[in-house]
Amino acid sequence: MKSTTPAGGALAAQQYLKANLVDEMQLHLVPTLLGGGERLFDGVEALHALAMVKAVVAPDVIHLQFARK
Repeated sequence: MKSTTPAGGALAAQQYLKANLVDEMQLHLVPTLLGGGERLFDGVEALHALAMVKAVVAPDVIHLQFARK
């Protein structure tokens, strides 16, 4: 299978996770208070199939990498 980099918001990411299409996931967290929005991991049991393999804390951002267990 080829590597792909799907784009989209929380709802698209939830669909990829629920369909078991994610082998690796990278999140870049920039803590900013913006109010409401869609939660990325609500109701996604497939997240339990991923393990954090890397975390890098930098000024103003946290980079997280997850891979299939």
